[in-house]
Amino acid sequence: MMADKTHMYIAFASKEYPERKAYEMLRQIRTEFTEKEAANAGSATENSLSKSCKKWLQAACAKYDNLNSVDKVSEIRAKVDDVKMTMENNVIDMLNQHGKLEDLEDKAEDMRTEASRFKKNATKLASRFWWQNCRLWCVIITVVLIVILIVIFSLCKPCRGER
Repeated sequence: MMADKTHMYIAFASKEYPERKAYEMLRQIRTEFTEKEAANAGSATENSLSKSCKKWLQAACAKYDNLNSVDKVSEIRAKVDDVKMTMENNVIDMLNQHGKLEDLEDKAEDMRTEASRFKKNATKLASRFWWQNCRLWCVIITVVLIVILIVIFSLCKPCRGER
């Protein structure tokens, strides 16, 4: 509420609205009213000034309705809140990515273990097949030698005891 010698100016605002800005709006309204309508105010009847005051009152109310446009502190607070929210989101994203990274590290360690086990088993299997191949060649060579000896003894008369 603000008053001068002849008029009283009243504004209603929420508790969160800064008091200094409400008084600033009342001062602006008082100045504009004094400049534009004070001469007509003395002889005005009820609601007779409504149309002539409506335009500049609406402009003043619209201006002060957006607190960020008239109050630098509120504007900076809003920007700080935006930055704070962005940072909180970034921290949450970072924590989520950290969790995913830990999962990846666990999976990589499991894969290293499995690869080591696979290599060990593959080496054992290769060795086993190498020995199996060696045994197979030994059997084949033995069979071939036996067949050659049989053929030689069957064709060679002195080897059979005949002359």
